[in-house]
Amino acid sequence: MTKPHLVNMNMFLEKGKPFPKKLDPDGKKGLVTTESAIGYSKYTARSNANEKTFEKVDFAPGGYYDYTSKRFGATRTFTNEGWKDSSQDIKQFRNYVAKHFQDDGDILWIPVQSYKDYTTANQYGLFNQEDYAEITKKSLERFFKYVGLEPNNMIWWMNYHNNKNHPHVHLAFLEKDKTRSKGTFTQEELVQYKRFILTEMKERERLILGTENEMIASFKNMDFERQVIKKNALELISSKQSSNINSLIFKLSEELPEKGRLQYGSPHMIPYRDKLDAIVEHILNHEKIRNEYESLKNTWIELDDDYSKTLNEDITNMVDAEDSKLRKQIANLVLKEIKNKTYVIDEYNELSVSKFAHELHNEESELPHHLENDNFNDDEDIKDVESLDGSLETPGHFIEWTDDYKLALSYLYGSKEQERDLLVAREMLAIESQKGNVLATHDLAKTILLLDEENGQETSFDLYQKSLEVFETLRSQNELNRDDPTKEKSYQYMLKYLSYRIGKMHLYGLGNEVDYEKAIRYLSNSDGNKYALYSLGSLYERGLGVEKDKDTAMNYYKEASDRGNPYGSYAYARRVENDNITVSQHYYTQAYTGFKEMLESSNDDQLHYKLGMILIDGKMGHTDIDEGIKHLNEAVIRNNDYAKVQFVKTVEKYELEEKFEQASKLKQELLKKDNQSMLYYEGFKLTKSEDIHELLEGIKYLKRIENHEEEDSVCYRLYKSYLDLDEEQELYYLTLSAGHDNEYALYNLAKYHEDNDNIEMSQSLYNKALNIYLLKANANGSDIFTNKRLGHMFEKGKGIDIDVNKALQYYLSAYDAGDTKSIFDTSRVILQNKMIKSYAFIEQELSSSSFTNDPNALYWRSRIYLDKDSEFYNVDKGIKLLNKASEFSDDPFIKQSADYYQNMKSNNGYSSGVLDSTLSLIKRSAKQNERLLERGREEYLEDGLEKEKRGKSL
Repeated sequence: MTKPHLVNMNMFLEKGKPFPKKLDPDGKKGLVTTESAIGYSKYTARSNANEKTFEKVDFAPGGYYDYTSKRFGATRTFTNEGWKDSSQDIKQFRNYVAKHFQDDGDILWIPVQSYKDYTTANQYGLFNQEDYAEITKKSLERFFKYVGLEPNNMIWWMNYHNNKNHPHVHLAFLEKDKTRSKGTFTQEELVQYKRFILTEMKERERLILGTENEMIASFKNMDFERQVIKKNALELISSKQSSNINSLIFKLSEELPEKGRLQYGSPHMIPYRDKLDAIVEHILNHEKIRNEYESLKNTWIELDDDYSKTLNEDITNMVDAEDSKLRKQIANLVLKEIKNKTYVIDEYNELSVSKFAHELHNEESELPHHLENDNFNDDEDIKDVESLDGSLETPGHFIEWTDDYKLALSYLYGSKEQERDLLVAREMLAIESQKGNVLATHDLAKTILLLDEENGQETSFDLYQKSLEVFETLRSQNELNRDDPTKEKSYQYMLKYLSYRIGKMHLYGLGNEVDYEKAIRYLSNSDGNKYALYSLGSLYERGLGVEKDKDTAMNYYKEASDRGNPYGSYAYARRVENDNITVSQHYYTQAYTGFKEMLESSNDDQLHYKLGMILIDGKMGHTDIDEGIKHLNEAVIRNNDYAKVQFVKTVEKYELEEKFEQASKLKQELLKKDNQSMLYYEGFKLTKSEDIHELLEGIKYLKRIENHEEEDSVCYRLYKSYLDLDEEQELYYLTLSAGHDNEYALYNLAKYHEDNDNIEMSQSLYNKALNIYLLKANANGSDIFTNKRLGHMFEKGKGIDIDVNKALQYYLSAYDAGDTKSIFDTSRVILQNKMIKSYAFIEQELSSSSFTNDPNALYWRSRIYLDKDSEFYNVDKGIKLLNKASEFSDDPFIKQSADYYQNMKSNNGYSSGVLDSTLSLIKRSAKQNERLLERGREEYLEDGLEKEKRGKSL
């Protein structure tokens, strides 16, 4: 739920004292007088719409009263005495206020209630000035009592303003007889005021859902249309279907600063907003989006007209405000793609859509997981150092692995015999490039990028562009040898090699724009080049330049592996890991062996990083922490930040005391430079602490994550952190995370609305979460967590009609996947729904040796024997099982059940009333027990949240 935020509640005017600095930054207004708050005034409205900047008000000779009541966009004045409509009423009330603001020390509080936007406000039943007046009056009365101010001793007035992109209320209040000399309120008092407003909003929401269904339906439809547009816009941006839009984004990506937040609202983005706006305009007018956008605009206009009629005014801003919000959201989608380096020339980093994608190893603190990245790791680049068999010339240029070129590569990549030295590599490659060797020109571009020199991006691009032109010329030159029998072998080899090099440059956008279709065409002509096969697999897996086809992708990865590309083995292993652990271990072993062989000739940090994580994560079926940490340390020495993060996590997880000091220094280094993965890791760890100081420190780390409010799992972690700490922040981050379609957040937000009797909203959110879980279950049938939750949702009718058969299906899937406790859920469904034919199955499962003394198993078995319709019906055995269950359990419900059935059997002097009372107590305890079990289930499920959200990849 979006809540109002109270602006400047601690802002107040005190008679005889200077104005607050926010109202008088230059100190020119003098002291606060009666006229400062009361009387006729003019004011200068702020020139921009930044709500965080207080309007510059001329408080002399007029005052705040006229500022709130006479400014453009203000509606009628509502006071503690009711509405003031006539000029005479207003004059009398103004004099009344003046009478009580005469003495030095008198205080006038001047808060502002600002609501997010008209759409959100409307959803809570806030449509016109009367609605805002009612909610303000009720909230104020409760607030006055809370802070010790007598409501009958208070004078106050408010005006609802609608002249901006968001509705807001200007408020002022003072005491008739002064009892309070302190103007400021405590943080807790401010928070409580927000809670009072929130409570009133929730009540209005409940009422409006029952009385304004047509309006609510319009808002829901509007929200749906907006989501469709954003979804289509993201697909249009990421798939690069429009060459025009792609070109505009590419050009913008080259101009944007390398540092700072890539957010439309960031100050340093101001110089680029015109170009961003132009891109958004192109997107909204694309044939894929145009119709939906026009439909949404019509919806805004209709709602705007309804709003104006309700207000009996022409001053509303819904169309402009909603359109501006949508455009900003699309602009941020563009910037997010640029930030994720889909459009940026950068082939030397291991790239990913998720800034956390390399932190998938420590199940104690799994990090957020996003969809697969639309760009590519540079893993296979280092393979291009293997020797070229032959040479080819064209006037002024040639391609050949000369001795000087090989020596330059040894400095570029490093080896066991030769440490990496980029400066020496740059000098040697420059000399070789001047001789005309295009291989050196290409690698010189890469070296300059790695050195991060001034103007390095431009220089590198020019060199890449030159090398691409030469590669294409050489490929044309090679065609002259097509029909020469004596050069057939050389022709075929060069055709494959040059096709791969050209395809790869189109793939990464080196010396040109990214062009996946061209990349596929050239890579396909490389006729089995093991690196090309790996790249083709990546393209097919992501659906870039071709229709997404995971089966074809897997075939390419496997063929690359079969031809000796360890990255192909690694990719294939990752993608079969959930389905066949034996096969994945085999291919991880192949990858490990290949990486080790590569290490002999290329002492690369990424190789050490991957080798280390394969060993530490036990990808080959066994772990080797000592050897793994050695490889990580080698990568750390070479300044690999991913390795630094994993080094810290491994040392802490396995308590490697001899490495504590090094790990501590690395952690501080990473936190100091706001390494996103380390911020999350440390934030996650500390927010799990029972120490309040550590918890608050963890929250600070999570909030330092760039654009943390746009990371669904970060928002969700913050929601969990604020549980029982700050209800407002808890709900804020839960709502944000649910807004990002985080299924766990959707489920919990639904539960929140369910607990507050907002059933329609609750079921809608449950249904949305259910659909996501169903997709996950279809993608990975062995996912225990997802199966358990789906079973629960079908059993209880969360977001869908109750279907006990489907509930049983998903509980059994979780049980088959290895979660033995799911048999208890299975038993409950079968017994509570008297699926008598299945009694034999659960009796057999619960009788196994693994459940011999398990009180839950004994309890459910007893229910089988106590069911008189069961073929197993045997009261003595049922009671015996219940008594045994009570021996191994502290649960009073089990003991009460045993007593009940024993008494029922013997009727040992108990009246029917006592039996009924006992049974009622048992049933009541059963419900309490079920609630406790559900709470425990929630904790179990949420502990696995981050792992589920991130997947299992390095």
